[in-house]
Amino acid sequence: MFVRCRLAEARKADGNKAYQAGRYEEAVAFYSKAVYHNPNDAVYYSNKSAALMMIQRYQEALDDCTQAIKLDDTYMKVGTGSPSLRTLVGGFDSMKVGTGSPSLRNSSGWV
Repeated sequence: MFVRCRLAEARKADGNKAYQAGRYEEAVAFYSKAVYHNPNDAVYYSNKSAALMMIQRYQEALDDCTQAIKLDDTYMKVGTGSPSLRTLVGGFDSMKVGTGSPSLRNSSGWV
């Protein structure tokens, strides 16, 4: 398991470099490999979601964001991306972020 975690971290680092250089497709590939090596880390899904958003693959980005929230609903980067994604995908009716999180609607409309 230790080796798989090290491989996942190495692929995340590669993904971060690609993302920072604006090579988002490449970043998605690296983050996907990180997820493969360690599917239980919310950060990998969150990073992949961000890269997917940059190449306008919004449904896939939302799916990865949702998975990240399932793994760790306290990870703040995940929660900030999800409402934007849901808006783009059209999921206004089901806008709740994570288990037990407040709805993104209040009495006066969208928050």
